[in-house]
Amino acid sequence: MFADTRARICGTALALTLASSALLAPSTARAAVGDLVCQGTQKTTFNPPLTNATTTTEVKVRETWSTCADPVGITSGRGSLQVTVPSSCQSLGFGPPSTVEYKWNNGQKSTVHWTSVVVTRLTSTSEVVKTGSVTDGYGKNDTATETITLVNPSPLACAGSGVPSVEGPTTLTFQ
Repeated sequence: MFADTRARICGTALALTLASSALLAPSTARAAVGDLVCQGTQKTTFNPPLTNATTTTEVKVRETWSTCADPVGITSGRGSLQVTVPSSCQSLGFGPPSTVEYKWNNGQKSTVHWTSVVVTRLTSTSEVVKTGSVTDGYGKNDTATETITLVNPSPLACAGSGVPSVEGPTTLTFQ
């Protein structure tokens, strides 16, 4: 009788120990099921080239997503935007809210309305973080975030003939 009781107590203690150790196990950070994460490049051209003076500028943005991961087979994509906005070397042409249609390798599309753009100037680079929402197509109602790292324009070029384009790596996420 004592053996049966001792076995049940030991079994219960072992089960509780295993259950509590699972709660303490380290977790791995990763995107949730259904999230889209893409890596690529963004090239932005300016006409006229950016200088230190703010002027009305035609800004063309070309994004190429060479590596994507998501559960429906999106592995690459592209997007583009053309706007005319007041720009300078300080603003890098990132202006008011905009809408971009992304085309994915599997034939699907996503429309993203970017509502916030924050440019953080560092010593040699600028980090641009855009946030918005997917308003149509794949990922509809998701929050979209894009982070772009750009080399800061040359002060000499900004003071002289201007900067015709900037390019850098970018990450796009739908959650």
